[in-house]
Amino acid sequence: MSLVFTSPLQKSLPSLTATMTPQHWEKAITDFITQKQTETVSLIDRLDQNIRILENQKEKATSLIHILEEAGGLTVRARNMLTTPEDATKYTTQIKEVEEWFRQVRLKFDKAALESGIDGINLMNGDRLETPFDSKGQNKLITEGMVLSCAELGIRPPDFSTAFTTQNARIDVMNAIDIVVTVRNTISAHMNDLIISHDFAIQAVELAKTSYANLGSSNIDTETKGLIKLGILGDKILGEEKMADQIQQEILNSFAASPNMEDI
Repeated sequence: MSLVFTSPLQKSLPSLTATMTPQHWEKAITDFITQKQTETVSLIDRLDQNIRILENQKEKATSLIHILEEAGGLTVRARNMLTTPEDATKYTTQIKEVEEWFRQVRLKFDKAALESGIDGINLMNGDRLETPFDSKGQNKLITEGMVLSCAELGIRPPDFSTAFTTQNARIDVMNAIDIVVTVRNTISAHMNDLIISHDFAIQAVELAKTSYANLGSSNIDTETKGLIKLGILGDKILGEEKMADQIQQEILNSFAASPNMEDI
């Protein structure tokens, strides 16, 4: 199946078959390079900022998981003191002590989740992070946060009076760990997406600089082929088309072999 792909370069420049003076070509190409480079540099700044935010939020999620693991360890400790009916009486003081520790860990978790924000964004408290991929914000990656509190995660106040209620507390904690791990994995996946886009954006800026430096030093066909490649790379970065890596490469290869945009 063939793909139809429209580059913004086609909107900025006339057909390559048109008759134009070198001065007209140079101005049109210069305008395109300047616009694309400005957009891409702005995108890089936003990507830098949001990658840093996501990296921080991933670390915060990991810290919350460690707190939950601490709570899970306490449930195991309490359960091990309830292996026989007599144990509840025999270890009453110790069990109450572990129960209080669990209660304190719940408070520590809630406090840590509330204090996980950076630059006004706290994905651990239900905020969302938007990363636009174009100047108009029409294409964006949205990272949805979640309210990570003991109440929202279903971690009930501790009751270690029986093996049954202690096991329920352990189940609560394990379910909460699964949820927070999912949140962390989503953050990590989105961060990787932004890092890839950031790398492409850097390539686009370098290609724009090279194309600009080469203006007037080669024939129009050679210059425009480079700009077509920049347009395609820019499209990928700015979100006008989202394609698999293999398809991206095939399209770039086809442009390298097709100097006439009417063949695209």
